[in-house]
Amino acid sequence: MLCPYCLEQRDLLPDTDPDRGRVLRCPHPACGGYTIPLQYAADHDSHPPLPVSIIGLPGHGKTVFIESLIEEINGLAARWKDTDFYYSWLDEIQMRQAMTRLRTIRQGRLPEGTRTIFQQPQILRLDHIPRVGGCQLVIFDTGGEAFLDATVMADAAKYVQNSTNIVMLLSVKEDEEQGGPELINAMMAVYLQTMSQAEGKTKNQNLIVVLTKGDELLARPDLPESARRALTEPDYSPTGPIWDILQTASQDLEKWLRSDHCGYSNFVNLVRSRFQSVRYCLVSAQGQSAQEGGLGYRMMPRGVLAPLFWLWRLDRSPIWTVSPDGTRELFLDLEEAIRQSRGRMIRLEEQTYRLPDPLTISIPVTITGAGKGKTILRCGGPKFGLRVATSMRVHLQGMTVRRDGPHPGDVIRLSHGELILSDCVVTGGRSGDYEGRPYQGHGISQDKASHLGTRAVELLKNHGVGILTRESASLRVEGCLFVDNGLSGIFLTSSGLSQIRQSTFRNNKSGMTVEQATTATIEDNTFEANVEAGVMVRGPANPGITLRANRCLGNGKFGIFVRDQATPQIDGNTCETNREDGIVFVDQTGGLVTGNRLTANGRNGARVSANATPTLKANAAMRNGANGLLYTDSAAGTAQENECSGNQRDGIRVEGTGGVVLESNIAQENDGYGLAVLSKEATAHIVSIPAGKDNRRGAVHDPRPKASRWFRR
Repeated sequence: MLCPYCLEQRDLLPDTDPDRGRVLRCPHPACGGYTIPLQYAADHDSHPPLPVSIIGLPGHGKTVFIESLIEEINGLAARWKDTDFYYSWLDEIQMRQAMTRLRTIRQGRLPEGTRTIFQQPQILRLDHIPRVGGCQLVIFDTGGEAFLDATVMADAAKYVQNSTNIVMLLSVKEDEEQGGPELINAMMAVYLQTMSQAEGKTKNQNLIVVLTKGDELLARPDLPESARRALTEPDYSPTGPIWDILQTASQDLEKWLRSDHCGYSNFVNLVRSRFQSVRYCLVSAQGQSAQEGGLGYRMMPRGVLAPLFWLWRLDRSPIWTVSPDGTRELFLDLEEAIRQSRGRMIRLEEQTYRLPDPLTISIPVTITGAGKGKTILRCGGPKFGLRVATSMRVHLQGMTVRRDGPHPGDVIRLSHGELILSDCVVTGGRSGDYEGRPYQGHGISQDKASHLGTRAVELLKNHGVGILTRESASLRVEGCLFVDNGLSGIFLTSSGLSQIRQSTFRNNKSGMTVEQATTATIEDNTFEANVEAGVMVRGPANPGITLRANRCLGNGKFGIFVRDQATPQIDGNTCETNREDGIVFVDQTGGLVTGNRLTANGRNGARVSANATPTLKANAAMRNGANGLLYTDSAAGTAQENECSGNQRDGIRVEGTGGVVLESNIAQENDGYGLAVLSKEATAHIVSIPAGKDNRRGAVHDPRPKASRWFRR
C-alpha cells in the first residue's frame, strides 16, 4: 500500500492515537510517526492514491488554488447531476480545518500563505467520477520560500522526490522582482538540484504547469484562444469535450510561453527535457484581483478543475471507445468504458491498465490493444480477474492479461456466450484459498454452454491449467503456446466440440489432458519437454477423441498416455525422445493406433499393460531404449503391420498372459529378439512371425510348445 507520506509501498500498521483514535502508521522512520486515516486502507485498490505536490514561488497562488479546488470539488455532486459522484474527507480534523478555510474564502477573505515547514497532506476520497472511477487525492503544499533555497527545500519537501505528479503554479509576470522568467528559472534550478541530491528522478515525474490569475491574463490580446475557451468552459464534466479542449490549450500555452510576448523559452525547454511529461493549463482561482488581502465580492473560480483533469489523465491509462466512423471518446475506467460502449470498439494504448477488482463483461464488445506485452491488463482481485458472462460475443485482441498480487484465482473465466482471443498472453493464475474455498489458478476456465476460441494466444506460468473446459463448453485453439503451467496446458472435461490445432505445449506438468470429453480433435500440435506426458487421455470409452499428426518430443515420462476406459484414435503422430515410453495404454483402454512414428524413446515405443486392448497398425517403433512394442499383464488387442527396428531390446515383447494377436509385423536389427514371448502361460496369437533379419539374439523366442498352437502360418 502506498504510504501518503513517504510515497513508497509499505505495510501500514494499525495503531491508536489519543486525538484521532484508530489510525494507521508507516513503519518507515522518515515518516516521523504521522498518523494516516484508517479509511485510507478501505477499498484502496479501487481508489488508488493520487499524490500531487504543489510547488511554486511566494505570491503565485498555491494556497488559494488548493482552497478553490476543494471548493469546486465540494460542488461537483450538484453539477454532475446524472452521476453518482461524491467526495469525503478521511480525517475529521482535516475536514474541520478545511471547512474553516472555505468559510473564510466565501466571506471574501484570502487565506494566509503556507509556512515553510512540512505540511501533512490533505486526503480526499472521490467516488464515481464519470469515466474515471475512484481515487484518493493526496495534496501536499509547501511554502514558496522553500523553492528559493536548496537547503531549506531539502528539509521541507523530502516527499517530493517520490511524487509522480508535480503541479507548479506560475504567475506570468514581466517584473523580475515579482517573479519574471529569471526568478522562475532560479526556482526550477533549486528544484532540480534538490531532486538530484535526494536521488529523485524527475524523469519519472509528470509536471503540470498551472498559469494562475487567468482573469488578468484574459486582458492580454496575445493569449491563445484555446486557453480562453478552456478557462471559460462551463461544463467541466469528464463526459464532455473538456479533454480535447485541455489538450489543445496545453499545446498552445506551451508555444505562447516560448514566444517573445512572454519570454519563458528557457523554462519551457528545461522542463521538457527534465520531466517525463509536461502539460499546461490556465486557472483563475479567485475570479478577480485581490485588494488588500481580500476580494470585492465572493470568489468565483474558473478552470480550477483543469489540473485535476490532467492529474487523472496522466495517472491513468487512456481507454478509447471508437465508433464505426472513427469518432473517439476518452475513458479512464475500463469497466465504465465497456458499460457505455454501445457497439463501439474499445481501443487500449501501449500502456498498463490495472483492474484491482474482478471485472465482469456482460455485453458484447471488442477490446483491442497494441499487442502482446505492449498493452497489459493487470488483474489483482480474488477469484478471477476478468469474467465473460454474456449471450453474445466478446473479442479480446492484442494484449497481455496478467494476474498479480496476493489473491488466488483464475485470470479469465467464461460462463456464458462466446469469447474470442487473438494475439494475447494470459498469465499469472494463482492457487490458494480465499474465504475458505480453494482455487487452482487457471489461465482460462470455461463452463456451461460457452464457446472459447483462441488464435496466437500464449498461456504462460499459471499455477493451474492453461485452459480448462467443463460441462458442455466448446473450444477451438489454433496456433497457441502453452508454457510453464503448473498442471496441464489444456484440460478437456466437457461434452462440447473441441479442436486443438497447430499449437505448442512446453514444460507443463502434462501438455494436455482429455478426461470424459465427448468430441475432441487434437491435430498438428507439438508437445515437448512436459514434466509427465505430452498428452494424457482418460475417462470412459469414447471413439470421438482423435489425436492426429502431433509431435510428442522429449517429455518427462510419456508421449501419449491412455488410461481408464478411454478409446482414442491415434493417427500419424510422432512420439520421440520421451524419457520413458512413446505411447502407453493401461487399465481397460482401447482404440486404434495407426501410422505413428515411435522413435528414440527411453524405454518402449509403445507399451500396452493391464487389460488394455488397442489395435496397433502400421506404426514404426525404432531405436527405442528397450522394446519396440511391449505387452504386459493381461493386455491384448492386435499388433498388425508394425515395423520394430533398431531397438535396444526386442522388436516385440510379450511379458503377460493376454491374448494379443500379432500379424504381418516387421522386426529387424534389434539388439534382442525380433519377437520375444517370456511366459509359457501367454495366450498371444501369432498369425505370422515378424519379418526381418539381423536381430542380435534371433528372430523369435517363445518357450511355449508348438503343440499349444501359438503359431500358425
